[in-house]
Amino acid sequence: MQKMLEDLYFNGFDWGDPPRSPEYREARKNLEHAHQELLRAIGEENRPLLNRFLNAKGDVASFEGCQIFIEGFRLGAGLMIDTLYPEK
Repeated sequence: MQKMLEDLYFNGFDWGDPPRSPEYREARKNLEHAHQELLRAIGEENRPLLNRFLNAKGDVASFEGCQIFIEGFRLGAGLMIDTLYPEK
């Protein structure tokens, strides 16, 4: 079951467009602004270190997102089963 849900999360699910809320757009804008400031502050010689950090952080976030998806899926499935087949 774990493997099937991981496959669904990573390969078989179209997440579509990113959120369109004003809060999301503002957060993305702030992220990009902070990234540009950081690039200027650390200088050219430290950019490879920053890129390694950002890539590692993205990898961790991907695994965390997958785990959250799996736990939410299982919770939803459990709620459906409890609703359809309540104990008497």
